[in-house]
Amino acid sequence: MEVALADLAEPPCYQKVTKEAVHLYRLGMNANRIASVLKVDRTTAVRALRWIKATPFIERQFSIVSTCQCATECSYNT
Repeated sequence: MEVALADLAEPPCYQKVTKEAVHLYRLGMNANRIASVLKVDRTTAVRALRWIKATPFIERQFSIVSTCQCATECSYNT
């Protein structure tokens, strides 16, 4: 029996957009708006937000860092 393996070097799409999704969520956007801004579907946006909640704190603090503390200065705040 043969099984095709996916290229494991590249993370899934929801992991790629997690940093931006969390940033937008902290600005008060819902999953639909986040998906629209990031040009992904709603399921991907929701998975990104759920994934970060499931990731241990130590791993998270180094990989997910908010770049903006003020919603008024954020380029996503449109």
